[in-house]
Amino acid sequence: MSIRVALVGLGNCASTLVQGITQYRRQPDPIGLIHPTIGPYAVGDIHIACAFDVDQRKIGQRVGKAIFAPPNNSRIFCPDPEDDGALVHAGPLGDGVATHLTNYDPAQRAVVAPAAHTASAPDVVRILRDTGVDVLINYLPVGSQQAVEMYMHCALEAKVAVVNCIPV
Repeated sequence: MSIRVALVGLGNCASTLVQGITQYRRQPDPIGLIHPTIGPYAVGDIHIACAFDVDQRKIGQRVGKAIFAPPNNSRIFCPDPEDDGALVHAGPLGDGVATHLTNYDPAQRAVVAPAAHTASAPDVVRILRDTGVDVLINYLPVGSQQAVEMYMHCALEAKVAVVNCIPV
């Protein structure tokens, strides 16, 4: 059994999740996990199917490489994470990047892909279906109301469960 996951937003939280999945697949002792299994599932049953981001440094990369691209700065505790061959797809921009961030150095902010390289909601639905996603995990920045709503509609249309990790 496996759970195929789509990650929306490949920032620090997604980086830590992908590294953690690999660490617990490789580590036989589940120390640190409150529940090493839930029903028939264990951490090793989680597989990354695809990801979405708007940063041009991440789009087109494998997830295992993209999680270390700037502006990410989370602790690296698993430098060679397994990504199940998943690719990062261009996501719709929506309101996921605050305009004031353009004042920051590119190493500290998203470098948004040109509009011609962003995806539409139907693209997201197609990718979710084509990659066999079971669960979409939303790691968009807090305040991304429009973008979150769009991804939730896509998940509904694709008949995909959602774990929303932000308060929107």
